[in-house]
Amino acid sequence: MIIFATQGVIQGGWEYVWTAYITTWVVLAGYGVSLWWRARKEAR
Repeated sequence: MIIFATQGVIQGGWEYVWTAYITTWVVLAGYGVSLWWRARKEAR
């Protein structure tokens, strides 16, 4: 991966963007599962 800053524009870097999206979705999904698990446990 090569990133060049030419005239204030960063070339490349999409790997970081996709990694950030995936990390965000994994964290949100994990939080959702955690909420579901705790609500299910409390309902018993």
